[in-house]
Amino acid sequence: MKLLCRCVLLLALVALTCPSRALAQGESFLVRIPLEVGRQARVEVEGISMQVGRVESVPSRPQMNAFGASKWGQPGTVVATAVNAVHLLLGKREGRGVIVSLLPSYTVAPASRPFSAVVVDGVGGSGLFGAYAPPVGTRVWAVLRDGSHVPLSEEVLKDAVEIRYRVSPPKGAPLWVEIENRLGGKVRGVYQSGVKLIGEVVHPVGGIGVFEGSHYQGVGRIRANHPGVVCVSTSPPGMMGGFQVVPEEHVLSAEMRSAWYEPQWLIIRGQGPLAGRPPLFSGFLVPGPSERDLKGRYLTPLLIPSVKVRIDGGDWVDMPPACTPEEGAILRRVTHLRILYPMEEAEPQWVPDQGEQEAPGDSVSP
Repeated sequence: MKLLCRCVLLLALVALTCPSRALAQGESFLVRIPLEVGRQARVEVEGISMQVGRVESVPSRPQMNAFGASKWGQPGTVVATAVNAVHLLLGKREGRGVIVSLLPSYTVAPASRPFSAVVVDGVGGSGLFGAYAPPVGTRVWAVLRDGSHVPLSEEVLKDAVEIRYRVSPPKGAPLWVEIENRLGGKVRGVYQSGVKLIGEVVHPVGGIGVFEGSHYQGVGRIRANHPGVVCVSTSPPGMMGGFQVVPEEHVLSAEMRSAWYEPQWLIIRGQGPLAGRPPLFSGFLVPGPSERDLKGRYLTPLLIPSVKVRIDGGDWVDMPPACTPEEGAILRRVTHLRILYPMEEAEPQWVPDQGEQEAPGDSVSP
């Protein structure tokens, strides 16, 4: 009976799709963003081109000395994806990233600067920052004036007339990552083939913080992902609250040292390097579609990334809403978290819980 219940739960999760036209398994879409004010950014799929926002401004120069975790990104790729910004890594200088950003016109994005951003008309959490947000590590191309395509870099930015990237259903993602929210708790990736040990908890989460972009995301949904953060919203749209899962190497940096003393950060230590590595800090997690997106005619997510919890060791339930420190105290009672991933397969096989197939010392390879 226990096995049957798990199978039913997993299949129910997979069935969570948009009621409109389905995006087929294995299908991908192309995002095209012209670097010209007044032009329309577009998403193309199956020969259909959809307008997703008018370009309102373009970057005059890149932003140097970007956020600290950008140093773990790969130049020419997406280095951060969020409901309030997508950051593109052009290169690195003195151990920090050089970036340009994609911003919706209605948002708050403190890590970005107006001079280094492509601003697209729209609301945070939807469109390019929701259903069509790219995972960290997505390759980004510059289309030059002569029509050639080259990896986006600091050198070619001034000659680029368009930015392009292709987003495909994830390959090799876990079904979920499960975290025991206690000191020394295990962090495991659950795959169709078995369970892999990712690391252990060195600082459990016990409260929430104010993360501006959560204003544009729902409860228990991914607000942002970059090489040093998985940010989970605990607040409904229009309010702000959330917590972050971070690798230990990130909180050893000067800008993050306070995380050791604050309740809104869940810090994990890997068997090897974690920052900038899948499955948590590259490759798979995206904000996913908002209600605004779900009204679109052609969109269907395979599965919306989300977070479930067990409170006081009970059954798995939805993330409880929390917008104030008092409400955030519920996280002290969270004994387990489960980050559900977008899926490649329509009917994934069930695999055992509790690390029953876990190989000692096994870790997820990058």
